[in-house]
Amino acid sequence: MVYRFKLLRLYNFFIVFIISGSYTRRINVSAEVTTWPRPIVISTSQQGYVVRSYVKEGQKIRKGDRLYELDTSKTTRSGVVSDNEFNEITSQLHGIDEIIRNLEKGRDETLQSIKDQRNKYKEAYDISSSIVRTAEQGLQKMENNMRNYEQYRKNGLINNDQLTNQMSLYYQQENSVLSIKNQNIQNALQIKNLEKEVQIQTSEYDSRIYQMKLQRNELKKELIKSGLNSSIIIRSPSDGIIDTLNVSQGQIVNAGDTLSQIIPERDRKLYLILWIPDMAVPYIKKR
Repeated sequence: MVYRFKLLRLYNFFIVFIISGSYTRRINVSAEVTTWPRPIVISTSQQGYVVRSYVKEGQKIRKGDRLYELDTSKTTRSGVVSDNEFNEITSQLHGIDEIIRNLEKGRDETLQSIKDQRNKYKEAYDISSSIVRTAEQGLQKMENNMRNYEQYRKNGLINNDQLTNQMSLYYQQENSVLSIKNQNIQNALQIKNLEKEVQIQTSEYDSRIYQMKLQRNELKKELIKSGLNSSIIIRSPSDGIIDTLNVSQGQIVNAGDTLSQIIPERDRKLYLILWIPDMAVPYIKKR
């Protein structure tokens, strides 16, 4: 009976302890102290090696500051790809420059030759124009003489042979004047044709030179791109402080590798992060 009474008291005490009592249990958990905002991770999207590092750990930086320079050129049996591309484009540029110089020289020589011909025809035109004016004056005098001879013949002062001879001289002179006029007209037409030829040749040469210059500009753009493709500059995306540098000068990096971490320059707070086992979660209370 006494035993049963003691057992009952123990049972009641256990029930009361369970209902109104409290107890603690110690467990080991993992934790991490971190900051907010969290560090910015700087990584690379290309494979290469670090040519130069511009910053040190703990250094304050501004948005856009240079962090690293990476050489991303590739090497084959025939050499470095970027170098080969650079040399090929440079060779093409030299060739185009030579073509442009030859075109400009050919244009100048061709235009000068045409202008020389035009000047000669201008001189011939001036001379023939002067001859035409003189010949027309002489022809006018001969025509007046012929009219006088016709009057003389009517008055019986000369015979028919003398009149015929005078008329023959007049028509010979008239044919000569017409021939000189035709030559003068040909000289004028030739001058106009040569002036048109100057315009045509100038336009054709300038068009070809312009096309070559366009090609040269495109090659220069490719040359710039080849230089950009051979190396890239990694810059800071934000103001802050260099927290860690994960690579150093001369080190090879792969796409996706972390280069450094930057702590943003804002008000930072420290946080404690705990990883608690699932079995302990129901017993955690906030105080």
